[in-house]
Amino acid sequence: MFNAFEVILLFFIYGFIGWLWEVIFALFEEKKLVNRGFLIGPCLPIYGFGGWIATLFFSKLDISDSFLNIIVIFICTAVICSILEYFTSWLMETLFNNRWWDYSKFKYNLNGRICLWGAIGFGAGCTIAIKLLNPMIRIILDKISMPYGVLWGIDFALTALIFLDTMVSFKIIKNFKNISDSVVEDNTDKLTQLVKKTIFENYNVFYRRLVESFPNMQIQNRLSLLRERILEEQKKIEKASYKLDIRRNQVKEWEKEISREKTKDFANKIKNLFKKK
Repeated sequence: MFNAFEVILLFFIYGFIGWLWEVIFALFEEKKLVNRGFLIGPCLPIYGFGGWIATLFFSKLDISDSFLNIIVIFICTAVICSILEYFTSWLMETLFNNRWWDYSKFKYNLNGRICLWGAIGFGAGCTIAIKLLNPMIRIILDKISMPYGVLWGIDFALTALIFLDTMVSFKIIKNFKNISDSVVEDNTDKLTQLVKKTIFENYNVFYRRLVESFPNMQIQNRLSLLRERILEEQKKIEKASYKLDIRRNQVKEWEKEISREKTKDFANKIKNLFKKK
């Protein structure tokens, strides 16, 4: 359906569509325009990869029952894109100590990294991409009928731009870690507020853009990570202590039962002794 050059172009098309969707969603949610995503430019790679996955693996899926075809595409893409989102969240947190988004407030979430509503959105988006957008894009590309050389030039230019954008954006994200490490605070919420305040007061628009793009991010440093480990260990100790208390109480009950049986046996022996007399 698409040649190699067009498949590369699809990445940028769906990356832009994803960015546009996030901007519109933020406009209704926050009542202001926000440039969403890690990158400075209008492209969200996770949507680009999602569009790739949907196009490369499911466009040629042919099930006689059209409704079943849609259901299979929906479920498969929802699962695959959710795995991709979970891995992206884990990787970015591992590299930079920041939790960039958090779905903990949503029902049916997994470690706050993904949630059911997000999976439904991915599945619906990929299904629409395969059944509606891809055919439309195919028609438009056929009408334009660009030579391979032009397509290659567009792909190369867009790839170069997104590569440069990625380098700049990762440098900014890396500096977030340096800023957070310079703040002596072990409470994640307080640390996040202090770092955001520092960025808005002392750093340029590219840093402020990233903060606005991820309003629910949780910023961490070495001290806050240590505090989290301490809290986790305390919970484990409390859980172990609770189980230990239950076992101690059980042992006490067993001791009481033994004592009751011995007392009962002794009383029976005394009773039998008097009967013999």
